[in-house]
Amino acid sequence: MNMVLFYITKSKELVIAFLITMFVLGFTAFCLLKSFKQNQKWKIIFYGLFLQMTNLDILKLSILIVKTFMIFYAICVSDRTKIYMSLIIIAILSIIYILIYVKRLIHELICTIIELAGIYFIFLTNEYISTISESMLLMVVLGFSIGALIFFSIYLFFKELDVISNSRTQKIIKGQNERISNE
Repeated sequence: MNMVLFYITKSKELVIAFLITMFVLGFTAFCLLKSFKQNQKWKIIFYGLFLQMTNLDILKLSILIVKTFMIFYAICVSDRTKIYMSLIIIAILSIIYILIYVKRLIHELICTIIELAGIYFIFLTNEYISTISESMLLMVVLGFSIGALIFFSIYLFFKELDVISNSRTQKIIKGQNERISNE
């Protein structure tokens, strides 16, 4: 128990960032779904995403959420140890996702390499700006790099969410077709 408390105090920025992110996501979901009406198509689609999820789908979605959060965390952190730990966690999560969903092997490898390289480039640029030269051009490059990595990560998050949803939908439709043909 003392070790757990020790590591929680050592990574208090990560815990605080995670809690703030979860609070914002929860509050946003609450506000969006507060007035749930059947005639609003996007709310039904969002709600239907989470229906009949298997444990494997829940694991895929959890890995996807944590990986995206770690990418955003790694962009904001400037400590070398935290950057390397974030890179390792992102790589481990990607390996687990690949082992679960082998069909996406090449896509996940390429996207993970791009994300890891982007995070490391942002870290090196930030280090160079803070220690050697505060060039305006480098700050613009850093800003564009951060923006590009954020948009790329958000795109990948929604793309993988769509893949998880489509694979689950295809399984449900296939099961219904088999049930109808058996009757």
